[in-house]
Amino acid sequence: MNNIFKNILTLLLFVIICNLSYSQTEKDSLNKKRLITAISLETGTYAISIVGLNQIWYKDYAKSSFHWFNDSDEWLQMDKAGHFFTSYYFNEILSAGFRWSGMERKKAVIPGSIMAFLFIGTIELMDGFSEKWGASWTDLTANTLGITLYGFQELCWQEQRILPKYSFSKSGYAAYRPDALGKNRLEQFIKDYNGQTQWLSVNIKSFIKTESFPSWINIAFGYSANGMVSGTDERDYEVYQGPYFDRYRQFLLSPDIDFSRIPTKSKFLKTVFNIGKFIKLPFPALEFSQRKLKGHWGYF
Repeated sequence: MNNIFKNILTLLLFVIICNLSYSQTEKDSLNKKRLITAISLETGTYAISIVGLNQIWYKDYAKSSFHWFNDSDEWLQMDKAGHFFTSYYFNEILSAGFRWSGMERKKAVIPGSIMAFLFIGTIELMDGFSEKWGASWTDLTANTLGITLYGFQELCWQEQRILPKYSFSKSGYAAYRPDALGKNRLEQFIKDYNGQTQWLSVNIKSFIKTESFPSWINIAFGYSANGMVSGTDERDYEVYQGPYFDRYRQFLLSPDIDFSRIPTKSKFLKTVFNIGKFIKLPFPALEFSQRKLKGHWGYF
């Protein structure tokens, strides 16, 4: 459930900060007023979000001493892929705030990464003191990898050559357990791991360095899973009494577009492209799974 809140907060922050980041000047000249504004906005959002999350979710559950909870085998690791995705964009959002202040690109990612660790780490800490859950080392690992992927690319390449992306299509499994997988399309978009695909979209030109090759064409590697009506395949009939399905993983290969690399002089389009760059649009795809090798004309 906490992953739901993190995804919602990510999208909200993404819309706010990306509009600021595109109004920055080309020169790396630190503007102290902007720096104070960025720090105030980010720390204020952090404080409000944590307090709000505690009031909305944690306050109704019993507290305990700090403890760990091993959920590494749940949802065929689709939830971990979600943590990775969310953490990456948290770092981009928070680093963009420092970049907007005029801070140099390599320098901006340092405080951005620290704040991303603080933000997401606090949520994991709150889990650790909740009797119902517990801190998850696999969640922390996925969070760390997502934050690191963004930071590494900024420090080493000064560009994001590899983008995490997300796509969703209605799976049909939510009808069997709507309380856990979503009662409507919006809830399912966030909660139904069967309908989600997490991608790593790689920019081809950044690696082959061929001038004639279009800079916005990517190749995407996707991961998804199906047949899941509960976290594990253990049949907890106190929670769920419907049919169970064979759970299996899916690996995908598909062409993609990095909209943030499409040349345009329009600030509005730049903002739209930047907001939309984390969505993987439907394109032909090859699916590899334990069941089949299958082609899709338009996988989403």
